[in-house]
This record gives sequence, C-alpha cells and structure tokens, in this order.
Amino acid sequence: SAAGSSAHQENNNLVVSNQAKALSIPSLEALNNDVQCGHGSAVSYINQEHLFYLESRGIVHDVAKKMIIQGFL
Repeated sequence: SAAGSSAHQENNNLVVSNQAKALSIPSLEALNNDVQCGHGSAVSYINQEHLFYLESRGIVHDVAKKMIIQGFL
C-alpha cells in the first residue's frame, strides 16, 4: 500500500586491513508496481592520498588513519 513512493538503498564498505573483507548484497522487495526503487553498493580501501595529505600536515599515520575511518563512519 505504498503506491507512488520512491526508495533508495545504499551500502558502502571501508576495508581497513588486509585480512578484512566485505560482502554486500543489496536487495529490495517491492510488492507494489507503482514505486521507484534503486540500490547500490561500494567497497573501498583507505585512500593513500588522503593519508599523505594528513601526514604532510604533521598528523602521525595511526591518528590520520583513525580520522579517516571515523569520518567514514
């Protein structure tokens, strides 16, 4: 009973170690023909250029990495 509605689902993953892995299976169940739905998924690693940028401004590697992770979250 959600005719005319619009929905989007997105799943983003940040892989932060060599042992980590991410499995994304985006799916939507639309039980009405009069809806617009979309979905997407992305997996990425910490951008080395972002780390370099922070480190070049005096932030130590571990703190810079933590800042990037916290910003993602």
